[in-house]
Amino acid sequence: MKPLIDEIKSILQNNGAVLVEIDDSREYPAEDEYFLLKYEFKEGLEKYLSNATEEKKSLQEIIDFNNKNKNRVMPYFGQDILIASLEASKNEERYINAIKKTKEVKNQTLALFEKYDLDAMIGLTRGPAWKINYEGGDSAAIDRSRSFGNGGFAAISGLPHLTIPFFKIDNFPVGLSIIGPLWSDKKVLEIGAFLERKKKIDFNYSISSNGGCKVYRNNSLTGDYFRLSGCTDQAYYKPTFKRAPDYPRSPLSKNIMGYSIVQFDIEENGKTSNQIIIEEKCFNIKANGNYYWYESSDETVYMPIDCNYFNNSSLAAAKRLRYENNFGGIIKEVEHKFTYLIGD
Repeated sequence: MKPLIDEIKSILQNNGAVLVEIDDSREYPAEDEYFLLKYEFKEGLEKYLSNATEEKKSLQEIIDFNNKNKNRVMPYFGQDILIASLEASKNEERYINAIKKTKEVKNQTLALFEKYDLDAMIGLTRGPAWKINYEGGDSAAIDRSRSFGNGGFAAISGLPHLTIPFFKIDNFPVGLSIIGPLWSDKKVLEIGAFLERKKKIDFNYSISSNGGCKVYRNNSLTGDYFRLSGCTDQAYYKPTFKRAPDYPRSPLSKNIMGYSIVQFDIEENGKTSNQIIIEEKCFNIKANGNYYWYESSDETVYMPIDCNYFNNSSLAAAKRLRYENNFGGIIKEVEHKFTYLIGD
């Protein structure tokens, strides 16, 4: 983490900031904080349900419903947190102690602001996202990832906290946290805006034709790029102009038929770009002593063979295509098949 911290320190110092390094070795009250969340979840949920149209009015009823329909509503994970919340609500003494402990930490944090006359505390927000672990859940997944964080002290203290995307670790975005003292929201936003201007990060979103989302990040300081994929969004596009490709003279004179599959991107204006041939097959052709043919009666291709008769014609036709692009960005890796057949 040190190179990332050194980079942000350099940006701040080069722009006139006075840095104060604090030796804060406090242990974050994670267990007490989590207990408070579990205890108050039941009360808050049931207060909401009391005025809602939902028939189930208690946390226990929701747990029972989930158990009854577990194959449909819990195909991968259980409801451990709901059950833990139900149990926590029975321990008022622990709840009171947890409140006391988190208040102590809050007062310590406020004292640090006052002691060092700080405008803000700045640090990495938390570690990068982790992959889902269907066997062990989040706990097992987190154990295999880099874990750190600074936002919790702001959360339990009610302090303004802004996080902005600033770095990458293992090809995942990591945020920079700016935490201010009470009622310093304006100052925190100003610092965040300043830092964003000093290290501008542009997120360009594109989506592939099969629904795979790709996010390209341009880091103007380092020039690094990375891609995230696996989104479930669906791109919507339809052709507005399509013209059959010209049949090349050479295969036409030899009665060779076939097809090409072209892959390309659809720009926001509907034009295509980055056209490449990803597959081409020929039939009605003799090669290596074998005959590859096409049966027009059932449109079946027998033993197609790789060839390159139709490359140029297919690429030219792909460049002429026009689409209605309603995604609002570039649609990546669209595939289009151009078929070349000779009639009887």
